[in-house]
Amino acid sequence: MNIVETAHDDPRTQRLIALQKAHALKHTPPQFGHAFEAGSDKASNVRFFLALDGALPLGCIGLLSLDESTAEIKTMHVLREMRGRGIGRKLLEHAIEEAKAGGATQLKLETGSNEGFAASRRLYERVGFQHCAPWGAYVGDPFSYCMARSI
Repeated sequence: MNIVETAHDDPRTQRLIALQKAHALKHTPPQFGHAFEAGSDKASNVRFFLALDGALPLGCIGLLSLDESTAEIKTMHVLREMRGRGIGRKLLEHAIEEAKAGGATQLKLETGSNEGFAASRRLYERVGFQHCAPWGAYVGDPFSYCMARSI
């Protein structure tokens, strides 16, 4: 498995968009969802990385620089049939290293608070993320769970 960066003018972007479509918010009511779409205009400042098996995309992660010392995981998704193989952890570790290389000393993320996101929260906790207060545009709502860690 390789992890590669994908750019908006790169043909791999269509693979990224396909992965994002698989990342449905079936566990969160639409008014509380913070899903990030790779093909949207908002994605222009986000660096996306794909986990690939040859040309087959297995998962993706997005990384946004919030300021000189803080970065945010904007999205992470691994195809359901590929889960449990360490792909999510490798993507997350890759994003942590990329954030460090960019000068960040803190990494944040927002995920879901309900049972559908329990496995994701456990993964984040295993790599050092802890629950934190909402920041920026995030507000406390019953479906959001904000996390942060030093890097």
